[in-house]
Order: sequence, then C-alpha cells, then structure tokens
Amino acid sequence: MVTISVLITAYNRRNFIADAVRSVLNQTLKNDEFEIVVVKNFADPSIDELIQKNSIISLLMGECSIGEMMHDGLKLCRGEIIALLDDDDMFEPAKLQKLKKIFSENENLCYYRNGYNEMDSQGNIISPKHRAGSLKIMRWAQALHMQSNKLRMNASCISFRKDVIENKYDVIGRINGAPDLALFYLAQEEECNFCLDPEPLTRYRIHCLSAIHSRNRNDYAREIETLNVLAESIRNKKALDDLERTKLRLSVLSAYKSGNLNRSYSLKLLRRFSKFPPRKVSDIFFLTVVLISSASPFAGDKVLHWIDIRGPKYS
Repeated sequence: MVTISVLITAYNRRNFIADAVRSVLNQTLKNDEFEIVVVKNFADPSIDELIQKNSIISLLMGECSIGEMMHDGLKLCRGEIIALLDDDDMFEPAKLQKLKKIFSENENLCYYRNGYNEMDSQGNIISPKHRAGSLKIMRWAQALHMQSNKLRMNASCISFRKDVIENKYDVIGRINGAPDLALFYLAQEEECNFCLDPEPLTRYRIHCLSAIHSRNRNDYAREIETLNVLAESIRNKKALDDLERTKLRLSVLSAYKSGNLNRSYSLKLLRRFSKFPPRKVSDIFFLTVVLISSASPFAGDKVLHWIDIRGPKYS
C-alpha cells in the first residue's frame, strides 16, 4: 500500500533531476510503501528512460507555472503523505522512513519540515553543521510566533498530509512561486499540529541555476504575488496579519532588487509598517532597514545586499 508520494517538479532544468530521482529510489523504506511522481515541462531521452525503467508516474506539461505543475501533480499522488522535492535537491536515504514513523505516531500532525545540509553542484555536502535542538511539535499559532521562518522555508524539506490541502488545489494552481510559503499558510486553516525537525534529511543544492541564487531575477516579487493569491482564500486574522508582515519584508527586498528603494518608496513602506507593527525580530530588523533607507538609500542598499546574497533564511 502506498503511504507516501514524492512529488518532483522540474521546469526547464535537466542537470540534476536524475540525482533527485535516484535519491528517492535509494530510500530505506520499502519500495511498495512509496511512489514517485515527476512533473516536468521537457522531454529528455536519458531522464525518460530512468523514469520508465523504474515505473515512475510521469506527467509532461507545456508552458506553465509552478502552481499549475503542483496542481496537476498532486492530483496524481495516491499517498496519504506528500513529500515535495525540487529537481535540483536530494533526499537522504532515511528520509521517507522517518516520515512514515513521525506521521504514524502523531495522528494530528499535518505539516512536517526537516533540516537540510547544503551541497555543491557535484552533490558534495558543504560544511555540514550539527543541528542543535530537538524535534518540536506545535500548533500553528505557536509556530507562527516561534518558528515560522524555519517551518515555511525550502519546499524540499516540507511534507504534509494530502487531505489537508485537497480542497485547496485551485489556490495552489494560481500561484507562480514560493510553494513553501503557500503550503505553510494554507495548512494553518486545519486544526492540526506542525512539526519542526532539525535532522538534516534533505540536501539543498547551491548552484548558478538555482532561482534563489540567481542575481538577475526578482523572485521576491513573485513571492509577493503568491501571498496576494493566498490572502484571497485565508480567513484567519492572525494568519492574514502575519501574511501582510511577510509581504512587507519581501516588499523591501523586492524594491532593493528592482532598484526602487529610494526615499519616496521607503516612506510608503513606513506607512505600511505603521498598520502592521513588528511582532518578530525579523520585522524589527526590516523596519530598521527601511528607516535607514529613508535617510540614506545607499546605506540601505548595502544592508539589503548582505541579506540578498545569503538567501531566504534571513528574510
């Protein structure tokens, strides 16, 4: 019986998807307890041969968004638990075994996020670090105030019960980026638990084709678009307020990326901050950056450049 479905999405990139697929095929969990679903927008002889040889479910799509790929891929998944995997990342061999254990032992758990190690383009781990702390299970309200940035970052670290988002496929189909953010906010509508596990069960690849490490794209703007879509479907006021604060932080980064963080725009952001006062350290930090930018855009740009090159864990 299929317990877990691993959904792999690939848009235009062929370089690493075979590694991603093999990392799932090499799991310690029995093969009949999980399935792999690959959704991609290209045909490739060697990749397609690997898929067919291992009886992997595959869907070929045309020009589409990440939301549309996930929408169609999720409909093909038969497992009770969905584990997401980007085409350039990998799972450690024990990941699915851990997923089965943690979800079976916690019936009210709906959302799980594990730790990760960074790897280079060759798949070698870069400076592995000991992850301090123990596994934490919490309600969404607690997650919101304590661990929200860690819980909602990096799709390849996120797994969830399928029935939590089955009635939200249409919302997912409308997003054009940041599926990890979308799932975190969509799952909060259910009365269930969230889990943060520091164990590095995912390998996150650092390479020049990665969207996060691309210097010529404004992915922050796409994340804001996703949050705007989510705001139309979320009813929980605490969730909506947190979503607005997240949009504020991303708006600062997006303006920096597009070269629009001048004094005039900084003052507009300050007015928005007054409507949604800081609740977390990250909110206070970005408010401080905007205050700096309102006085000296050059100084603000220097701070935001430091954040931008270090990725989403600082935003």
